[in-house]
Amino acid sequence: MSRISLYAYGLLGDYEELHSAVVGSRIVSGVEESDHPPVEASMHLYPNPLMEFGVLAIDVGTTTTVTVDLFDVLGRRVQTLSDGFVYPGRHELTLDVSSLPAGVYFFRLRAGDRVETRSLVVAR
Repeated sequence: MSRISLYAYGLLGDYEELHSAVVGSRIVSGVEESDHPPVEASMHLYPNPLMEFGVLAIDVGTTTTVTVDLFDVLGRRVQTLSDGFVYPGRHELTLDVSSLPAGVYFFRLRAGDRVETRSLVVAR
C-alpha cells in the first residue's frame, strides 16, 4: 500500500495537504515515497486577537523536531517561538506580543514533514 498526497503551496512558501489517498499498487511518478508515517501535529492559539500575551498549544503525535516561527504580513520572520526536539503530547508556549505593533501576523509550525500556518491579530 502507498499513500499519495496532493499539496498546495501557501503564502509563506509552505504547503498544506489538500487530499490524500491510499492505493494498493505502486505508481511510478516524480513523487518521492516515504516508508515512515507522517508526523501528526496541530496547534491552537488563544485568545485571538491578542493584546499582550497568548498561549500557543502544540499537540505532537510522535517524537520529532518542532519549529514555530512568527511572521509579519510581508513574510518577514519576527521571531522564532520554538526550535527543538519534543516528545509526543501537548506543549504550551507563552506568546508575548506586547512589543509588536498592532496588525495581522502568521505563525508557522514545522513538525517533521508537516507544515501548518495560522493567522493571529495583535490588537491595541
